Amino acid sequence: MKPWTKWTIRIASWAFIALAASVLTFCQVTGSGSYPPTPPSELTANLSRNWATISPEFDRRVRRSFPIGSSEREMAKALQAQGFERTDWTYQKGTGAEATADRKEFSLVCNITAKIAWRADTDGRITSIHGSYGGSCL
Repeated sequence: MKPWTKWTIRIASWAFIALAASVLTFCQVTGSGSYPPTPPSELTANLSRNWATISPEFDRRVRRSFPIGSSEREMAKALQAQGFERTDWTYQKGTGAEATADRKEFSLVCNITAKIAWRADTDGRITSIHGSYGGSCL
């Protein structure tokens, strides 16, 4: 092997390592990726990885876990325990407005959001609810 070839390989290896470290650091700092990956919650664990069916499957889980007539307060506690965060700063129950909660599940290759939206009556009982699950992957 020629001497210049050996140095070219070394420099290319160092450049690759530096680039990989920079990309991973950028992803971690900007929140566009996470390591270790965010573990799934009870509602998102073991969902199929077929993007055509994953959101409807998540929706069924949400509706089964929090059926119409359930307590909104109890549901909110359960969602918070699973890492969901309310995103509905102006929501007031009984007004017909929709409340929302999201959970981000980051990995090195995918940014996924599990979203739950619902309405509740003035007594704090759920009158409608649905979930969606999706995101973007490299």
